[in-house]
Amino acid sequence: MEDQMEMALFVVSMVWFIFLTGIFLVYVKTRLQRDEIDEIKKVNEESHVKIGRLYRSFNSIKRVR
Repeated sequence: MEDQMEMALFVVSMVWFIFLTGIFLVYVKTRLQRDEIDEIKKVNEESHVKIGRLYRSFNSIKRVR
């Protein structure tokens, strides 16, 4: 009987450990994806600024001619 209780406790603790590890891995994965999305947004905003500057400089060159 005592062996069965030890085995049941071991199984429950292993299931709990796997469950918590899964939650942690999902959290890390979504955090990394969020960081990648933030980086992409930042690069996108920077490229929009650069495109705006190029457009304005092109228009000013056109006006001079």
